[in-house]
Amino acid sequence: MTLGEFLAKALQWIYEFWPLRVVNEWEQGVRVHAGKIVAELKADDGPIPGLRGLHWFVPLVGEIIVESCNWETGQSWLQTLESSDRATVSVQFSVTFRIWNLRMYYQSIHDHEQTLYGAVRSAAGEVVPVLPWEELGLKLPELMLAAVKKRIRGWGLEVSEIVPVVLVRSKALRLVQ
Repeated sequence: MTLGEFLAKALQWIYEFWPLRVVNEWEQGVRVHAGKIVAELKADDGPIPGLRGLHWFVPLVGEIIVESCNWETGQSWLQTLESSDRATVSVQFSVTFRIWNLRMYYQSIHDHEQTLYGAVRSAAGEVVPVLPWEELGLKLPELMLAAVKKRIRGWGLEVSEIVPVVLVRSKALRLVQ
């Protein structure tokens, strides 16, 4: 073990067993004790006067989980579907989202991107087949937003916008083996 590896491991142990965590103004936190959420933490509160956002926990028994609540934008997977007029359509969506309730998020899901993009994929499978190709460009964003919001209710996530970044009429390709 080199000196650098030793120092990195020592810093990791100090961080893990240090009983204080900071919750910044753009974050939310939860205090977990023996596997249960016992408190929701914000930057504007804290047990230590004058040090807002600084929270304590008992190492080995509990922890503080902190997540950013800033708006993020990501892209779903490209998928090929069939519209109501039997046109083969390839779609991919840009999704703007954030964590708005960390307690609900922590209790419901653990990987918000995989779960959210799965909900977008599922919603597209429901919305695209009921619209003809000519109406997809106009109605798809609002219908997708409503369908995704319905699917993620109770997950602690908030979606503000879903925009198709790829919306093309395509031919189905058959792989030859």
